[in-house]
Amino acid sequence: SRLQKMNVHKLSKETIEEALEYGKVHLEFCMELIRIQMEQGLCFVFEHPWSATSWENEEVKKVLKTEGVHRVRGDMCQFDMIQEDRKGIAKVKKSTGFMTNSENIAARLERHCAGNHRHIVLVDGRANHAQVYPDKLCTEMLKGLLEEMKEDGRIHGDMCVGSVMPEEKRYDLEQFWDDISGEPLD
Repeated sequence: SRLQKMNVHKLSKETIEEALEYGKVHLEFCMELIRIQMEQGLCFVFEHPWSATSWENEEVKKVLKTEGVHRVRGDMCQFDMIQEDRKGIAKVKKSTGFMTNSENIAARLERHCAGNHRHIVLVDGRANHAQVYPDKLCTEMLKGLLEEMKEDGRIHGDMCVGSVMPEEKRYDLEQFWDDISGEPLD
């Protein structure tokens, strides 16, 4: 991202290469999860900054070429992402790319800023705070998912049917461990 490029001079070449490789492996794993979702007839939403280089990754391009997959731009200011700077509270534009196999979700997330308000620039540590989705964005994703599920028959009326299968295995929490300490989760 542009913000990462601004800070690249602070890192060693080896650190940069390791981070890029880790990011590529993680990104391609996400694409595999997306393929599994699609094979199961389920929806997915993948989000990255609109101008991120990840959109040029070959595995991402393969998913984008899949029939029924859409990529739309949503400016976060349209979902009421706000922050405060020395001038006061203002919206954060943060143009974001959303890739999904749901037409309903894509339609709800494609929102472009008309430029009729002030934007806060994501510098001086503000980018970390912009990682949290605004409530309005979450609401639009869920509304799109509900519309999709009504269209494909997983929801009938106000009842949700088929999202949890009775034969699904239930897991005892003692079977899960902390990734760092290796201790069982309680």
